[in-house]
Amino acid sequence: MVASILAGISMLSGCASLHEVRPTSCNIESITPQGLRTIGMKIALGIENPSIQFSIVEAEAVLFEGGDRLATVNVNPFTVEKKSSRIYPVDAVFSINPGYNYLNLLNLVRDQSFIDKSTIDIYVKVRLKGGLSKKIERKGMPLKQFLQKIRL
Repeated sequence: MVASILAGISMLSGCASLHEVRPTSCNIESITPQGLRTIGMKIALGIENPSIQFSIVEAEAVLFEGGDRLATVNVNPFTVEKKSSRIYPVDAVFSINPGYNYLNLLNLVRDQSFIDKSTIDIYVKVRLKGGLSKKIERKGMPLKQFLQKIRL
């Protein structure tokens, strides 16, 4: 889901140069339970950026299934260097919404129709090196369509 936030930037951004930014890999390095519904994650996110330097100031992805909010991923701020292709350490928090637990979520995801019935909301605030910032938001995107666009 973290790579999906970055992919969302390149898909949704109005800045032409950011359209060229793409995730190249996404590996979970560690997972730390932080209670019954929250997991801290350290992620190695590969990013190819032929463009200018930018920072992800805020980033959130919310997963819905049949209109019910299932889970949220929040990504801590990080900066992507200009004209680079490298792996960035990214910290994120995965939170399951009240009314669900890990077992409920696992059972939902195993259902073949889960991807067809699910949507994702994405909110990202990007700040360019010069200080200009842009909010990128997309609500209700079918999860299946989104996953097809972000294939790593």
